[in-house]
Amino acid sequence: MQTEEFLKKVRVRSGLADNEKAKQAVDAVFGALRARISHEGGDNIASQLPKELRELWESGIVEHVARSLTGVERMNLNEFLARVQNTAHLADINEAEVVTRAVFITLKEQITPGAQVGLAHQLPEDIRTFWNQSMPPEEERLPPEGRYGSEEIGPSAVSVFRTDEQLAEEIEELLEESDDVDTEEIDVYVQQGEVTLRGVVRTSEAWEAAGRIASRVLGVTNVKNELTIIETL
Repeated sequence: MQTEEFLKKVRVRSGLADNEKAKQAVDAVFGALRARISHEGGDNIASQLPKELRELWESGIVEHVARSLTGVERMNLNEFLARVQNTAHLADINEAEVVTRAVFITLKEQITPGAQVGLAHQLPEDIRTFWNQSMPPEEERLPPEGRYGSEEIGPSAVSVFRTDEQLAEEIEELLEESDDVDTEEIDVYVQQGEVTLRGVVRTSEAWEAAGRIASRVLGVTNVKNELTIIETL
């Protein structure tokens, strides 16, 4: 999966406010992992990440190489979570646990099964148990009535389930933030993950931008772009 998708999945699973917060969380968890595993193990993980996340992993590479000469840093699960809390500026240890679990789940979807096992073997028992038990919640695997699953967000992805209301709200916010789309005359309807856009735009570029923005939201299964183009002179 690409960086944007990775961050979106972390954000949704952890309840963080935006992708920038998710990026800070990923950086914090990556840093704690780097401190606890070998330099060679870290290289294997980094090689399987998209470019931007690989750069995030390698941002502390000097310290990581230095640790490889003296041995990995000792820490238990509570110390690991405390480091994540402090680095990501989270409210408390409970939020750090939620965030770490979200990053672990998403990282496990990104790397190979062999890399997952190799990483787990380098962790102390309590962190290894936390890693092994970090799985998508039941509602992501078995959608309850009124929710849906996105099967089109990447070959390594586990479905992420969100309500239609959550989807519509995010699409509306993204449209409002876009400089390419006039949102005053656009209505967003979502049913079982399928998005319908209705209303008026001024140009074909705005029509294309609106559809593109909606289709990129995590969890959207299809977009029906029924916007009407009324070009002004």
